[in-house]
Formats: sequence, structure tokens, C-alpha cells
Amino acid sequence: MPVYLLDSSALAKRYVAETGSMWIAGLMYPSAVNQINVARTSGVEVVAAITRRVRAGGMRADAGAAAITQFRNDFEKLVRVEISPALVYRAMDLAERNVLRGYDAVQLASAMTLHERYQSLGLSMTLVSADEELDAAALAEGLQAENLSRGAPKPASAGRSKPASVVMRRIPHSFGSVQLSVELSASVQGA
Repeated sequence: MPVYLLDSSALAKRYVAETGSMWIAGLMYPSAVNQINVARTSGVEVVAAITRRVRAGGMRADAGAAAITQFRNDFEKLVRVEISPALVYRAMDLAERNVLRGYDAVQLASAMTLHERYQSLGLSMTLVSADEELDAAALAEGLQAENLSRGAPKPASAGRSKPASVVMRRIPHSFGSVQLSVELSASVQGA
């Protein structure tokens, strides 16, 4: 099962039509059976991005309001990485080491935490963003990263599979009119 952490720049593409939006829609499509994770702070960032797009005239007000409503509904169903004190300290170290903006450091700390948990289960995790600096920092920290600002990434490997010893439970997800059910390992659940 391919596992992804979408940073807010990637997640916003689900609600605003721009380069990479179709790839994100495909990633979240039910038949893709991907595990999609987001940092809790992405909620603030995506709403802010949509609101800024409306204020700048790049999106009609009614479309922006509908996108925010849909995002708020979807956000409750996404697998979220909670922002713990340990994650904040890790983000501070990453911001200093990689000269990142604050929320980008939180996104990277979230991705690294998930990477460690999934790696212990024999699964790999990919950070997806549209941010060159975050992508470079992720690669420097040893993570797999896909950057949507360079166009559509290559398809995820279909050969990945979960180890037989992993205990799974189903979590319902809803993205617009699309219903998605993904499996999440019980040991990663609290991520």
C-alpha cells in the first residue's frame, strides 16, 4: 500500500484547480488504495490558501466558500498527524538545520515521524508537496519526496505490499463525491 504525507501545498490542489490537481485527485481516488496522511496544521494552511486565492481574484467567492466547506468536511476524515511537543521541538531543529519556514518545518517533522513509524512496519512513505525548499529539505533528511511544481510525478510502485503481520483497520474517507476507505496500521494510528 503506497503511503503519502501531503503537505498543505499538495492538499490544496484537491480544492483549487492548478498544476498537479489531477494527480492529487488520482492519488486520492478509491481504486488507488493509498494511505493519505496530513499534518493537523494543514487545516489552517489550506483554508488560508483558498481564502487568499479568492481575495486575489483567482477564484470566485462562491467557489471558494464551497471549496472551504468541502475541505472542512474532508479534513475530519483524513488521517492527521497530531502536533505534539516532541514534534514541535523536532520542527524547530529542522527549521534551523534546513532554513525552513515555520509551517514547512512542521510538515517535514510530521513526514519524518510518519516515515519512521511506517518504516518499522516495512512500508515506505513519500512526502508530496509543491514547495521546492521543503522538497530539498526532505531529500536532505533522507525522505522520498514528490514535488508537484515540476509537473505530475511518476506513478507509485504497484509492487509495494504490507507485511502479513500488520494488523489493519478500515477508516472511511470522503473526498467530494468520492468515498474512500483506506487501511491504517493500528500501531500508526496515533501518528
